[in-house]
Amino acid sequence: MDGYYGLVAGHGESTESFTKTIVREAKEEANISLNPKNLKAVHIMHRFEMQDNPDLRERVDAFFLAKKWQKEIKNMEPEKCDDLSWFPLNKLPANTIPYIKQAINNIQKKIFYSEYGYEKMIRNF
Repeated sequence: MDGYYGLVAGHGESTESFTKTIVREAKEEANISLNPKNLKAVHIMHRFEMQDNPDLRERVDAFFLAKKWQKEIKNMEPEKCDDLSWFPLNKLPANTIPYIKQAINNIQKKIFYSEYGYEKMIRNF
């Protein structure tokens, strides 16, 4: 979602676990090295979004907390991302991706699982 804030994220390769995916994506997108031992799974989201490609409509997102990393955070994909910024969790920008905002709110409430987009999907079918 161009013009919106999100998190370091990406699709797993065919042989990658969620942990391996976030370690790879963090390096590719933000120049940081994560140790899997320093990651904690904090939320799982089952998500549905209308897209032109039916293969991308349904997703399962895993959100991890990393309290430690190595290297300085740097935007490694300026052609895909025009800004990397830190925000207080209770003052997220209005242009935060909606499902990301829902996940962050649920993480703060210690809700481990949520669903996103299914009500809209039912109305559209």
